[in-house]
Amino acid sequence: MLNKSKSKIGLANKIFIGMLVGLIIGLISPQFGQSLKPIGDVFMRLLRMGVVPLIYANVVYGICQMEDAKSFGRAGSKLVGFYLVTTACAAVIGSFVGMITKPGVSINLDVSSTAADVQKMSGFWDTVQSFIPVNILQALAEGKLPQIIVFAIFTGIAVLMIGGETKVRIVGAFGDIGSLMLKIITIVMEFSPYGIAALMAWTAGKFGTDIFGPLAKFIGSVYLGLILQIVFVYLSSVIIFAKLRPMDYLTKTKPIWLTAFTLCSSAATIPVSLKTAEEDMGLPKKISSFSIPMGATMNMDGNAIWFGVMGVFACQLVGIDVTFSQILQFSILGVILTLGSPGIPGGIFVSTAIFLSSLGLPLEAGAMMIGVFRLLDMGMTATNTLGDITATTVVSAWEKLFDGKTSPYWNKSKEIEAESINEGA
Repeated sequence: MLNKSKSKIGLANKIFIGMLVGLIIGLISPQFGQSLKPIGDVFMRLLRMGVVPLIYANVVYGICQMEDAKSFGRAGSKLVGFYLVTTACAAVIGSFVGMITKPGVSINLDVSSTAADVQKMSGFWDTVQSFIPVNILQALAEGKLPQIIVFAIFTGIAVLMIGGETKVRIVGAFGDIGSLMLKIITIVMEFSPYGIAALMAWTAGKFGTDIFGPLAKFIGSVYLGLILQIVFVYLSSVIIFAKLRPMDYLTKTKPIWLTAFTLCSSAATIPVSLKTAEEDMGLPKKISSFSIPMGATMNMDGNAIWFGVMGVFACQLVGIDVTFSQILQFSILGVILTLGSPGIPGGIFVSTAIFLSSLGLPLEAGAMMIGVFRLLDMGMTATNTLGDITATTVVSAWEKLFDGKTSPYWNKSKEIEAESINEGA
């Protein structure tokens, strides 16, 4: 007798089917595929409408679950450390992939740009100040995630210091708000297969044929780097530290990276990541509630791979032989610019201009990618969000709050299989 749970198509599989349907529509009828974009935009707006209250409530609630501010500081420092290490690995991987694939060797470039063409990016202290809200209500209204997270961290620490009955009441209120927002996101996610199908149809209709052009090797190089980052950094980490099997992990996190792949927005994927972490993976809310929002603003390994490949690509365009010291330069500068990328549409091109100018390389190398960046951004964003959930999983294991071998969330499939066998017997 077949178990009923086996006959039901899960949300992750529905999203995957929607993505495939959208891809087929966009390739067969590009014009019709592009006309579906408003449907996808509506879905993205629905997904974003609960992001700000969800992030604020969850970060505060998660910090308040810690024993004290010291416990939060310990977990937070481990999280930031993991982010920095994985970002550095990504930049190095991107550089070495560029060395192997040689994406810029067959392209001729007439170099004419100068450093004067480079847009100005904020300095270190300007960036730090931009993270601190002058008016938290304005920050909430404008959806400025770094400022919201900073204020939420201060709120959570203050609640920990208050203690007593006041703490209990405040924590309960934030917990209820977070649960309410998560329920709203759950409702919205029922429409995700259709919204994702529409966005994928638009993407395939607009960019489908461009991947076969002269920039295909660069696009392939970036995706190769992303795959290596996932396999050798993320999956290795969850195997070693969280005792999880790679395919189980990729299956559990499928809603996260499929949604991010289609939406091209780490911020819009935060609700999906939080829901998956809490309801499907069994990760502790005291970690995931602040690690995932924080990762969406500062953990961008996909961008670091872009910088690594871009550095080698630009050198090859002008016939410069890449040395190990240059790879080290690409990696260090890529990590710095990844952490300080402007939070604006197309902000990565501002960072790329700074990157190329600092190394004395032609700005045209970055400008060439503007037309096809959406194709790259899909994989980069999916990798960024997978990096966030990986960091959450690993830090939870380090804090002894998660173990894949004992967690019931990771053994349900075995229990269902055993029950089916018993029924058949």
